[in-house]
Amino acid sequence: VVTKVLGTSFWVNASNNNQAVEVSVVTGKVSVFQRDARNDYVTEKVKSGVILTPNQRVTYEQNSQSFVTSLVEKPVLLSATEQPIAVEVPFVFEDTPLAEVVAKLEAAYGIEIILENERLKNCLFTADITKQPLFTKLDLLCASLNAGYEVRGTKILVSGNGCSPN
Repeated sequence: VVTKVLGTSFWVNASNNNQAVEVSVVTGKVSVFQRDARNDYVTEKVKSGVILTPNQRVTYEQNSQSFVTSLVEKPVLLSATEQPIAVEVPFVFEDTPLAEVVAKLEAAYGIEIILENERLKNCLFTADITKQPLFTKLDLLCASLNAGYEVRGTKILVSGNGCSPN
């Protein structure tokens, strides 16, 4: 595969048998696509590849010649310029509607979070989850709302019955 830098930092990990290659983005964007093996030159057909942003990764399987996108194992907080930041962003909520909590998480990590049920937006959340990694934040959030979440590709889907309007 070919990884084209679009102003970024990223990781490339290939298996020993060359059957799979994984590219993970830390900052910026990269385009990952297949190399044209017949002519041994780079084809930049975006439709045959993927574009990744921070906290996303793709695995290319040589056998099936397919790309599988997902989130990185440990998403990091981003600053406004999409650079990873070490400073803690406060995630302190007191009777905050879930829609606002989700919006803050999306902005902080650059990951889309979809609420499967509109009634989830009415749920209120109270906690300080500042020092937790993203998936622990989601575990705590969902446990308090009797909900669940799953990673689907590069997005997170939160599902549950929701809450009654106040």
